[in-house]
Amino acid sequence: MTLYASPICLGCTHFRGFQSVTPAEINAYPALKTTWLTGYCAAYKGREAGQTDAIPKEIWVGQKDHRQPVSGDQGIRFEAKSEDDAKYAALLFDS
Repeated sequence: MTLYASPICLGCTHFRGFQSVTPAEINAYPALKTTWLTGYCAAYKGREAGQTDAIPKEIWVGQKDHRQPVSGDQGIRFEAKSEDDAKYAALLFDS
């Protein structure tokens, strides 16, 4: 079994949700049928047609700590919704 960490984005006050893919977009970009999508937030407001991410994949999969500046984030960084969310971010990045 493979385990993945949940994105810290889900515990951030700036997270807004997921941007759905339209049928027209799937027709134009067939690869979207088999590709996961990231969410969007106050820092990364939306994806362009055919892109799979609004939030950069490096943040979404936990390769970059968005409590620190990340290119294009407009100065908006991870802010925990709760103490548990802050602890989760610390668990992922403060080791």
